[in-house]
Amino acid sequence: VGSSAGIKDTINGVSELGMSSRELKPEEAKEVKGTVIAYDGIAIITNKNNPIKNITLDEIKGIYTGKITNWKEIEGGKDAPIVVASREEGSGTRDAFQEIVKYKSEELRSDAMISNGNGGLKEMVAGNENAIGFVSFEYLDDKVNIVNVEGIEPNADLVKSGKYKISR
Repeated sequence: VGSSAGIKDTINGVSELGMSSRELKPEEAKEVKGTVIAYDGIAIITNKNNPIKNITLDEIKGIYTGKITNWKEIEGGKDAPIVVASREEGSGTRDAFQEIVKYKSEELRSDAMISNGNGGLKEMVAGNENAIGFVSFEYLDDKVNIVNVEGIEPNADLVKSGKYKISR
């Protein structure tokens, strides 16, 4: 259903309590009160066979907006087209990712593979040698390559300290 649905249901009086995996947008905060319970990191993942170990926020934005389309444009990358995997509209993970990486939904590559969940997105990336995606830390395992961002390893301690930037 996504984070936006929980917020909308609370604003519209469908429920007294809504849950979201993202912060309230300014217009939403005028309608309901938010309370942070925990933070989550969002990791960049590639297929296990992808040699990329590190990526910058600018490179991520370039990939998701179609300005970077071949892995050879990323340090350590092979000559192969990049296949983009993303979450669906309304996903709190996608909303947070887009806000941090600084691109809008309409800028997302039109050929991006879309998944309705973190688990499905991880499976898409695991099954496509040229794919890149993003998932909540909870979904990380040895089926995918976990990529450092700006030289920082994605882990809970570095989210808590503020050093790992892709978090919500």
